[in-house]
Amino acid sequence: MVKYNCEAGRNWQKGYGWIDTPRTQAVYGFLRDAGELRLSSCRIQSSSEFAVICMSSLSQQIIEEAEFLLLTAVGPCDNTEAQYSSDGRRQLSFGRAPVLIEPIAADIALRTRHPHLKVWVISDHGEAVTRLPTRYRKGYLHFQIGPQPPCNPSTIYYLIRL
Repeated sequence: MVKYNCEAGRNWQKGYGWIDTPRTQAVYGFLRDAGELRLSSCRIQSSSEFAVICMSSLSQQIIEEAEFLLLTAVGPCDNTEAQYSSDGRRQLSFGRAPVLIEPIAADIALRTRHPHLKVWVISDHGEAVTRLPTRYRKGYLHFQIGPQPPCNPSTIYYLIRL
């Protein structure tokens, strides 16, 4: 468990960094081996090796008071049928749409004064398609992100709202 008290920083030895402001909090880099990362309003523990996970208020309210938030979780991605040289250093073909993404798996704990927030998976068409199970305990809304049901196998966006 690592806790931070500054707006941005980096752990060069372990290969990850963080941003911690009242309205946006994020962790990025090699997160699986970092363990639980504690920001001022979020706790994040990723089981994906490499990712960027960012919580942002969608209003002028700080994260802990916000009724609308966006969680973005992205990792390795590439175009369908993109091709590279044998050493992986040179792209030979850009491929085509759609972009293939690796779903990011993580446990999220969001400190909030709203115990009835709901977490929705957002599809690639921008629609709220699946509601994730949550539990509220000791001031934190807990939920997990990761590979989604067959109707929406992967996403990078989660809408959190009352």
